[in-house]
Amino acid sequence: MVVSKITEFWRLWRNVIGPRTPTPPDTGLAGAPVRQRIKTYSAESGYVYQHVYRGYRNKDAAREFVFSVSSQPGRWDSLTVRLGDAVITEWERGNLRVLTSTQKYAVAKMAMFHLLDETAGTPGHLEIALDLSAVEKYLEHLQIA
Repeated sequence: MVVSKITEFWRLWRNVIGPRTPTPPDTGLAGAPVRQRIKTYSAESGYVYQHVYRGYRNKDAAREFVFSVSSQPGRWDSLTVRLGDAVITEWERGNLRVLTSTQKYAVAKMAMFHLLDETAGTPGHLEIALDLSAVEKYLEHLQIA
């Protein structure tokens, strides 16, 4: 009896507060986590951001990693990091090794953090295209290069 009342309370409470994460901006994404997790990042600019990884899509000879980012409660903006196939191929030829999907995601996440370090407040909808020097810098920072 007590357990059913507690269960009913939490079911009703979840309906009152609504979803904890923003709705996904695009349904054509792959690789999204089964359970969306809000993570926090304290940027060098002094702002504290929340971000959610939405997934990736292959589009126009590139892999685009999509994140939702917020610096204010209730306002979520889309941030897309574009990692071109030509850039990855050039790096792989120069270093004689292949980057895994996880390493490509790590580069995209480092690019997102770098952008948030330089941005004051919620960035709005942004798209970042990485070049070879940026990829090398992030991989070196991650001690992958």
